Amino acid sequence: MRLALVSSLFVLVFGCASGAGGRDDGGRPPGNDGGTDSAMPPDAGDGCGISCPPGEQCLDGECVRVECGPDNPCELGQSCCSGLCSVLPSDPGNCGMCGRSCGTRGFLCQAGQCRCGDGPQCAEGQTCCETGCTDTEADAANCGACGRACESGQVCEAGACVVPPCEPACREGETCDGTTRTCQCGAGPACMAGQACCGGACVDVQTNASNCGTCGNVCDAGLVCLAGGCTDDVPCEPACRTGETCAAGACRCGAGAACTGTQVCCGGSCVDTSSSVGNCGACGRTCAGTDSCCSGVCINTRSNFDNCGSCGRACDGDVSDGCTEGACTCRGGAECFGVACVCAPPPFGGCSGLFCL
Repeated sequence: MRLALVSSLFVLVFGCASGAGGRDDGGRPPGNDGGTDSAMPPDAGDGCGISCPPGEQCLDGECVRVECGPDNPCELGQSCCSGLCSVLPSDPGNCGMCGRSCGTRGFLCQAGQCRCGDGPQCAEGQTCCETGCTDTEADAANCGACGRACESGQVCEAGACVVPPCEPACREGETCDGTTRTCQCGAGPACMAGQACCGGACVDVQTNASNCGTCGNVCDAGLVCLAGGCTDDVPCEPACRTGETCAAGACRCGAGAACTGTQVCCGGSCVDTSSSVGNCGACGRTCAGTDSCCSGVCINTRSNFDNCGSCGRACDGDVSDGCTEGACTCRGGAECFGVACVCAPPPFGGCSGLFCL
């Protein structure tokens, strides 16, 4: 009997010693045999691994929403809004009262009031960004959304970054400078009236053979651009004078070259109308009889005091008083000659003076 009792005690003691030597609890303190760290959140013991946020509980290893209500009231200082517990003085989604969301007009809720940074909430139609309240429909630094800046030369219109239009609108080929809002042709200013912007350069499409009528329309060899159309009728520049004709871009008088100087093309020949008796002053104006053409005027040089004998030969009024048969005369006789000799008027006759010859 005594031997059996000793054997039982030996087995019990040996068994306990063996159990102590085989523990794999990592030295956890007693009372934590389930392997759960006493420092972990209460929900972690249900398999979630972390504490669930307010309004949620850990069920089957997942944080799930548990709506508040009469049977599940919120903690002291919280209000139940649409099934969720909310701290109304600081909740941006229920700021001051359930359902009052600050939205984009303010990121903070302080003392039940929505705020944008250090200021009050933004006005209707504005958005609270880091720089403060702004209109994201027109703010180039926050275009369409906070922090979305437009590129240089762009403006924000309806929440989108665009190159601003010019007023009036630029013509075809020109571009609108986003900074100055002016039209440009290439690197230069907009084209003038009557010009078009072709390949970054202003050209006259009425006369430009490489852009005749429109940009890129090139005239064939031998053709020119006239009034916006390609033609072989080459105009003369400058225009031909009266009586001349234009042939292949050159003015001609009859079969010869164009007239020069004071000459005029009359009947296919170049003549000086200032001296031609057959074209005196104009083509076809012929002087009568023996008249001469002086400076484009028909004159009888046989009797003209200012053109006596020839064009431009004027008689001296001191020694003569007329022109007879192309010679200067004094009282019908020869003009006076000599020192201090003059042609005396009536009642004196002829030349008068001490030394008349």
